[in-house]
Amino acid sequence: MFKKFFIVAFRNIMKNKIYSFINLAGLSIGIAASILILLWVSDELSFNSFQKNIDDIYAIPQTQHYQTIGDFTVLATPAALAPALKTERPEIKYATRYEQFFGKVLISYELKNFKQSLNYADPDFFKIFSFEFIKGDKNTAINDPHSVVITEDMASKYFGNDDPIGKTLRLEDKIDLKVTGLVKNVPHNSDIQFDMIAPMEVMHELYDINLENWGNNMLNTFIQLRNHKQANELSQQIKGRLAKEVNSPTAGKLFLFPFKDLHLYSIRGEGGRITTVIIFSVIAFFILIIACINFMNLATARSVKRTTEVGIKKVVGATRAQIAKQFFGESIFLTFIALALALFLVEALLPVFNNISDKDLNLFQVSPVTFLLIIGITLFTGIISGIYPAIFLSSFKPITTLKGTVSGVNSKFSLRRILVVFQFAISIILIIGTGIVYLQLNYIQNKNLGMDKDNIVYFNLTNTLQKNPESVKTELLRNPNIISASVSSHIPAFVYSNGGGWSWEGKDPQQQELVTSMSADDDILKTYGIKLAAGRFYSKEFPADDSLSMVINESFAKLIGYKNPIGKPLSRGNRNYTIIGVMKDFNYIQLQNKIGPMVIYPRPNPTYLSVKVNNAGLSETLDFINAACKKFDPRFVFDYEFLDKSYEKVYTSEMRLGRIFNAFALLAIIISCLGLFGLASFVSELKTREIGIRKVLGASVSGIVVNLSKQFVRWVLLANIIAWPVAYYFMNSWLSDFAYRIEFPYWIFIVSAFIAMVIAVVTVSSQAIKSALTDPVKAIRYE
Repeated sequence: MFKKFFIVAFRNIMKNKIYSFINLAGLSIGIAASILILLWVSDELSFNSFQKNIDDIYAIPQTQHYQTIGDFTVLATPAALAPALKTERPEIKYATRYEQFFGKVLISYELKNFKQSLNYADPDFFKIFSFEFIKGDKNTAINDPHSVVITEDMASKYFGNDDPIGKTLRLEDKIDLKVTGLVKNVPHNSDIQFDMIAPMEVMHELYDINLENWGNNMLNTFIQLRNHKQANELSQQIKGRLAKEVNSPTAGKLFLFPFKDLHLYSIRGEGGRITTVIIFSVIAFFILIIACINFMNLATARSVKRTTEVGIKKVVGATRAQIAKQFFGESIFLTFIALALALFLVEALLPVFNNISDKDLNLFQVSPVTFLLIIGITLFTGIISGIYPAIFLSSFKPITTLKGTVSGVNSKFSLRRILVVFQFAISIILIIGTGIVYLQLNYIQNKNLGMDKDNIVYFNLTNTLQKNPESVKTELLRNPNIISASVSSHIPAFVYSNGGGWSWEGKDPQQQELVTSMSADDDILKTYGIKLAAGRFYSKEFPADDSLSMVINESFAKLIGYKNPIGKPLSRGNRNYTIIGVMKDFNYIQLQNKIGPMVIYPRPNPTYLSVKVNNAGLSETLDFINAACKKFDPRFVFDYEFLDKSYEKVYTSEMRLGRIFNAFALLAIIISCLGLFGLASFVSELKTREIGIRKVLGASVSGIVVNLSKQFVRWVLLANIIAWPVAYYFMNSWLSDFAYRIEFPYWIFIVSAFIAMVIAVVTVSSQAIKSALTDPVKAIRYE
């Protein structure tokens, strides 16, 4: 039976090559798009799955509460928390602190010097997480306070083909680290990424950080339970643990968060990458449905040619079920041909898709589950594509079909036209979504941040350069292409240090506010173009500034409520300050967040050096900066960033979303055009005799084209009416994630309607013109 289905299907393909090509093109594009999204979704869902004990592993975030911003949930916890919990709670088998924020450090081996990311953890880290050791013992790898575990890539980078175990790396020309472990490169689908892991004692020695501190939230805490069923109870029991150590209304409330959910779900309880996974899955589903709709429309468009075939089969005894099975068989056969074409298409497009999505997907490394899903998608597509033609064609009555007339095929509200409206509604939603994403990203990239981000080069200072930053700045300013230079604890565009405990005159004792802080020298305003609203900034002419003065931003001044804050007192803990200046607000964090209260301390902890340069002779200027720093530190490695490029990276995920939207919107439009072509050909076939009569009576080609096209224009307009409220709801929700956003551009509805209309008219006109140019004698004789 199946052999006969395939033979008939193959003959129909060869008999109707153009329609078969269009059908296969639509199906293969739809299946290819679905497979690409499926690969992306499968990769997202696979994150951290290689961890053997993942069900028992938990992160410990905390939620603080402030009057202005409400709940503030972060993954950072005090340094003393992990050791305390492991000692106090028998449910906890292992506990580790983990740091991944301090940036790059200078690591040397013999004559090799590199700026390298270095992470820090406790010995339990490798007991909790299943990173595969090639050499060394995971249970003791970082027990020695001056040990380090490195990946394969790092071993090759520093030691070539030599055995790295027992070799010594020099950290910041200050600390020697002995290589005690070699692990395989961290899988890409791991939320914990590292090149080197050293004990927490190294971080203490390098940065003079108190590892027994309960006041500063700076490290991640991970635990492994003896039984994950104890998680809910333990989460409640440790909730108030910080309040026992920190006498503050803002002491955070701890809770357990499953590590297996860390990649997809937000610790704040809403949002997260799962939203994007769902959106892309829905897009894949609808693109596949659009492809199926094309198949239905094209199959029914050709049904006029097959009515006689169906009638004869019924006369000779074929049942409706047998005829339906035939069309289902043909549909599934075509779908598997489309799958083969789709696989070639996917393989060709994967490099481009990987670049857009920042993935390393490989079609031939899919899991068995993913492979079965691909087969399932194909069968689903075949069944859905064939269900309407099978029911529609098998329902023809023998007498009616043999007479050459089929009732109901040109109903004003036929399912075919409804499906085309549905197709274009989806396409219009994607067009609007693409436009909104583009406009918002353009707004972000061009918004006035209240500071300069162009022509600023910044880099981490080595331990040697940190000792004498003023001398380094003086040397740099000898170059006329260097406008200014400053040192700071953070880059002003990326300040994540914050805390409570601030007081001022008239403050409600119960009021707690989160204040962002950084330290910088007196050249930071000049380097970054930050403006003063009142008072002055720190100056070497006022030595007392180092301990008694404070500069705040406008948002902090508004919060305090002083009309003129200059000279007013401000305190934190047992330290008292006098406000000497108010900076104009600038965006010190990404635009998803509002500008809040901020202070800049004097006496900077010189972590970064920022240099404002001229565009002219940029390459020579960079060489000069490198040479100048090497005068003070011969092992200096000039690992620099341009601030504007770093700023763009903050919005990489949004930009990636925009590019993917563009790609799939284009695919949806292409497939929808094929659907319109199918319906246009269907209508043209039905009206062949009418067109001939009109031409005999003197109708012009343009008049016939307009007559055939106007009904499609009405359906595309209906698609717009359906799409607009849906697009508004989803895109307005997406924009609400940004504290600084564009106003919803209602004109985009008109633009999307125009684009859809032009696409529809061009598509339909091509078929209408062909029918209008047909010889009227042949057209009349057609029926």
